[in-house]
Amino acid sequence: MIDLKYAIEISGGDNDFIIQLLEKFVTHSPEYREDLAHALRLKDNKIIFHTAHKYKSACGVVGAMDLVHTLTEIENQSLGNRSNGNLDSLLAKAITEAEIVESEVKAKHASLSNA
Repeated sequence: MIDLKYAIEISGGDNDFIIQLLEKFVTHSPEYREDLAHALRLKDNKIIFHTAHKYKSACGVVGAMDLVHTLTEIENQSLGNRSNGNLDSLLAKAITEAEIVESEVKAKHASLSNA
């Protein structure tokens, strides 16, 4: 589900830098997930948009493209002030995907750290 091609490209193949990128993602991803859940409870599309946008950038760096696509759809839905019913399901999907991505990033981090 993750593809570190972009991280490798921007790091010039520097393993230490890639490890730092992965650490940053693992540190901030739970915060983003909680911010999305909180915004959903508030039904605040502005906060949903901004959180999805920030999170999308972090996901792109680690190559979590399925999650990037879900977050893009969340951005689009929240901008249009469309029904929160669909937004609810998209946010739930993003949170589930994020948990999977976090696990994958942690595993990749461990393998690179031990290399």
